[in-house]
Formats: sequence, structure tokens, C-alpha cells
Amino acid sequence: MDVDIGLLLKSGHLLGGVLLFSGILMSLWFKGAADKSANMSLISFSQTQSLWVGYSVILGGVGLLVVTGLMRAEVNYLQIPWLAWGFWLFVLTGLIWVLLILPIQLKQRQLIRESSSLAALPSVYKTLNRLWYGLTLLELVLHLFIAYLMIYRPYQLPLL
Repeated sequence: MDVDIGLLLKSGHLLGGVLLFSGILMSLWFKGAADKSANMSLISFSQTQSLWVGYSVILGGVGLLVVTGLMRAEVNYLQIPWLAWGFWLFVLTGLIWVLLILPIQLKQRQLIRESSSLAALPSVYKTLNRLWYGLTLLELVLHLFIAYLMIYRPYQLPLL
């Protein structure tokens, strides 16, 4: 039985993308539902679960994408415009998550733990919440654009 390594890598890459997208969507969906409920214990629980999804599902997807993507790259991928754009946008989304989204989530979790009720949450929580939603939606859009680049491979993009 011959194993097609290229197909395995392509399948792993696709699985990584599915994990990444589903993790982002799960975080948006469940955090949004909890915030809409105005139930403090539910908001606290969803904040913790959103962090867990980020650490496990999203990072698992990112790991698969990085490993399989680099293993599939048989040429200098930064010389191919659509791959270079996809790579640098992927790096940008990682920086947004590590430097902005994750610290916001950690600060929100701290604020929730220090507050006895939704009314007792400081106004900075709502500001951070809007920022979290905006940045997370930006991440989703950027990842959709990266997926577009990987699927359609537009060669007319300028090289970075």
C-alpha cells in the first residue's frame, strides 16, 4: 500500500484550516450568546471556554497549518505572490491574536472575576468587549482572504 505524502499533507492542511475557522466561529458564537444573555455566570463560563478554544482548537489548527504548509512548500514560497501574501497575512493574524486578542480576553476574565454582577463590571469591560469582537471579526475576514489566496492562487498580486 503506497502512501501519498502530498495527499496526507494537503488533508492535514485542510484540517488545520477547518480547526482554525471553527475555533474562531465557536468563540464568536458562544461569547456572543453569553453576552446577549446578560447572565454573569454564563458570561464568565464563556470567557473561560473562549480562552480554552483559543489555546486548543485554534492553536491546534495553526500548528497543523504551519507544519503542513512548510512541508508542502517545495520552492521558495516567498517568491510566489499569492503564497507570500498568504504567509505574511497569516503572520499578521498571529500577531493580532497574541498581542491584542489574547490580552483582551485575559483582562476581561480578570474583570469578570473581580465583579459581583454585570452592573458592577467597569465600563472598560464593554470597551474591551467591542474591541475583542472587532479584532476577532477582522481575524476571521483575514483568514477567509488567506483561504481565498490558497484556493484560487491569483498570480497577478504584486510581490511583497
